[in-house]
Amino acid sequence: MSTLYQYSHFLAISHGLYDGTISVQNLMQYGNFGLGTFHALEGELVVIDGQSYHCTQGVKTSIANVEDTLPWAAVGNFTENIKTANLQYIVDFKTLEDTLLKLMETTNYPFLFHIEGTFENIVIGSVLKQEKPYPKIKEIIDSGVTVETGKIKGQLVGFYAPEFMFPMKGKGFHLHCLEEKQRFGGHVLELTLKEGSVKFECVTEIKLELPQNEIYQKAQFSHYEQDEHVAVFNNKHNNGLIGLEELIKLYEVRLPYCRNHIEDESQFDQNLPKLLTLFKLFNENESLLVEVSDKAKQALVKLIKRTSEYMLSVKRNCDFVIRYNNWGLQLIKNYAIKDIVREQITLLNHLGFAYYFLNEIGKGNALSLTKARESLERALDLNRGKAHDLMAYAHCILGQVELFEKNDKKAYELFSKAYSFYRHKKDNDSFELKQALLDIQNDIDNLKKNLTQEERNDKYQAMVVLGYIADTKAMHQPHEFSEKCYLLCIAFIKIYWQHDTLQSADLYYRLAKLHQKSGHPKKALESYKNALNIYVEISGIDHPKVYELSQEIGVIP
Repeated sequence: MSTLYQYSHFLAISHGLYDGTISVQNLMQYGNFGLGTFHALEGELVVIDGQSYHCTQGVKTSIANVEDTLPWAAVGNFTENIKTANLQYIVDFKTLEDTLLKLMETTNYPFLFHIEGTFENIVIGSVLKQEKPYPKIKEIIDSGVTVETGKIKGQLVGFYAPEFMFPMKGKGFHLHCLEEKQRFGGHVLELTLKEGSVKFECVTEIKLELPQNEIYQKAQFSHYEQDEHVAVFNNKHNNGLIGLEELIKLYEVRLPYCRNHIEDESQFDQNLPKLLTLFKLFNENESLLVEVSDKAKQALVKLIKRTSEYMLSVKRNCDFVIRYNNWGLQLIKNYAIKDIVREQITLLNHLGFAYYFLNEIGKGNALSLTKARESLERALDLNRGKAHDLMAYAHCILGQVELFEKNDKKAYELFSKAYSFYRHKKDNDSFELKQALLDIQNDIDNLKKNLTQEERNDKYQAMVVLGYIADTKAMHQPHEFSEKCYLLCIAFIKIYWQHDTLQSADLYYRLAKLHQKSGHPKKALESYKNALNIYVEISGIDHPKVYELSQEIGVIP
């Protein structure tokens, strides 16, 4: 009978012990067939006929480096007691399990399996490499995505473990796959087998080796809750190549959104890990997009746009926006994606803001300002009057670039145009400050009346621009006008959203600077504290402005 060699155990992985502590070379002396996972969960191990393979993200496979390390693995050898059987059409993984259980004739022993065949489809679970401090396995699986192979020839290898072996070994069937041409490989979640054959053997001897390092020695394994540690991918059944149907569902259903604001930030927080995994998976394996539908490509670009809006408005994550908006623009160009002009303009606008904001928080330079201008000017050229709100957005950010460089006259012109686009839906040169203040006061008084969402959005954005106009006037004029403008804008936001936002914090920050410049230190301190509290409440202590404000007022949040 066969012998199973297992390094470490299921509970250790469940507790986040992902550091590799045995090399592939050392593992291979114990068996010619098996599976495992690599250091920091960076891919899956598949061992077939004495050859070890490293499979990452479901779509990258290569011969494993013998020096690579593993936190967990299991291998075995077939002996003269091997059994074989033919397999005919098997509709899903559950049917495969039932078929193998009948062949086994007993469930009181582990079994080693090797299946070869032609598959209509295999669904592979995929996660990204983890960084310390390692999250729990359930959190990682929840953020994982699935890869679907379509019609392939390939092999499966793995084990059956009786329930009584849990949690030393994951109970039931655990199989990894390798496609014939090595385009796909990894942890099998679902499959449809057209035809094939199986080799299997009962395991009557188990050799368990435990890691010998300090982290393992200090881990607490004395108690566990089964539900806590049995992690299951929650999107096994996708109809697209790499969860594209799931991606479209995320775009259309899970992440409600309107212009200016993410309607439900908790939904984004819950889905963000999976979104980021999807984006990285596509970004690093873009050739997989060649065969997918135009609708799916459109959905991907729209989801990039939507997520970048969230990353800008809530997280202020400029690096994400720059990387993925550039990628989204490249996708539109490479695949000639149709009916996506508005999204293309928005990606350019977001890029412009991200490049500009790097300078505002002290991480940019002259090149980033140049890139901001280039992106925004491209957006304006592409727009050509198509959408007044996107025209206004580009003018507003360009105005901020000019304001940053203290070109207040140019900034004022751009902000005035932006205000007119939002307020009048056209370029109107007859902008008057007194009338603008009356308008915003009137908006505050009437916002709760029956207005369309677009009307509310335009009033909100006109208010945002008015705040920047106040910045330009604060350079040269008495501070009373700008102070009144900032306070009206803060009051407007409170009514519009029914709570303070990051825009409120920005306004408090600018108001504090105004008070400081005008010789009102007590008012400045109060405004700084208001800004700090909002930044921390919404974005946490990692918001770029928090450190600066903490230094300014001597308070560490």
